[in-house]
Amino acid sequence: MAASGAADNVKSALFSDSSRQDKGVLVTEQNGQLIIELHLKITFGVNVSAIVQSITHKVKYTIEDATGLKVYKIHVCIDDIVAG
Repeated sequence: MAASGAADNVKSALFSDSSRQDKGVLVTEQNGQLIIELHLKITFGVNVSAIVQSITHKVKYTIEDATGLKVYKIHVCIDDIVAG
């Protein structure tokens, strides 16, 4: 499967609103495995480690279950911390 096809499959699995598909998610494919980069904004005071661990687990499970593709790595980038 081509990288753009895998990226489209993953984005459609993650987002129901197609207008949001390119916001904060970058998906690349390397040797048949996906590398996902997520850019997030979080609320001040949350446990960053717990949130990142929860998100990576959920994203990996959802993508592998929905597409059958193997997720090799997920990078989570915290771009902003906002007041709650």
